[in-house]
Amino acid sequence: MKRKKLKIRDLFFVALYGVRARKGRATLTSIGIGIGIAAIVAVSGISASGRADSRGDGQREDRGLRDGHRPDGQSVDPHGATASAAAAKA
Repeated sequence: MKRKKLKIRDLFFVALYGVRARKGRATLTSIGIGIGIAAIVAVSGISASGRADSRGDGQREDRGLRDGHRPDGQSVDPHGATASAAAAKA
């Protein structure tokens, strides 16, 4: 016995009927897909950020403050002011 295949057009209408008949299921499926996409975007963003930090690509203000100098070469006092700002206050 030969099996008949659905044409693409017929398959589309059967699928559309299934979505219309089960609106709650279609809504929950859409919400699940949205949450899944958001999770993938968030995880890939976090991992890219972690990679940038481990390579040293991130430009942060406090980088280099542990040795008492900012990246631009100015000295920093323990309270966070640059040497020129500390001299201006004195």
